[in-house]
Amino acid sequence: MLDVSARDRRVLACGALAVAAIAAFGRGLPAARAWNAALVDSAALLAVDLASAGLAHRRVQLTRASLASVQARLASVDSSILIAPSPTAGAARLASLIADAADSSRVKLIATQLRADSARAVSLARVSVRITALADVAGLLAFLRALEENDVLMAVEELAISPSDPAAADDRPEVLRVEVVVAGLTHAQSSKL
Repeated sequence: MLDVSARDRRVLACGALAVAAIAAFGRGLPAARAWNAALVDSAALLAVDLASAGLAHRRVQLTRASLASVQARLASVDSSILIAPSPTAGAARLASLIADAADSSRVKLIATQLRADSARAVSLARVSVRITALADVAGLLAFLRALEENDVLMAVEELAISPSDPAAADDRPEVLRVEVVVAGLTHAQSSKL
């Protein structure tokens, strides 16, 4: 066997240790860099997720504030719109209000046609009523005034006036044929609880 001095053994041990350290460092450094890069990428993704969560939270707060504002405005006009279980019932209620106005102003209703926006399932729907009536000038003015002074919001969208009998004698009072489209809003409230 070879006789190796203590000094040579120390040099050999230090050399073997250095080779092992270089090999471990050579293999460990790329693995450590990959692990560090994965941590940095994960941290960046978490930061993006946190920023989008904060943005989503702010959007939710703004949407809630907007909803509260719309609900407050709706509550303020709720007393001046038609309340009915459905848009069709709201149109019928509008027709009833128009008939009451016609009765109080000596306007004779000939025909009534209801229109309700029932295609969409929303709580606030547009309804309208087309009427054909006979009236004199004073009755027509009283009818339009009665519609204007009603507590329920409604708008006269169309108004067509023509003589009912153009060949009538001059000594007879003039009777007008009136076609009116009156529109309003109805707030559909379900009767189910």
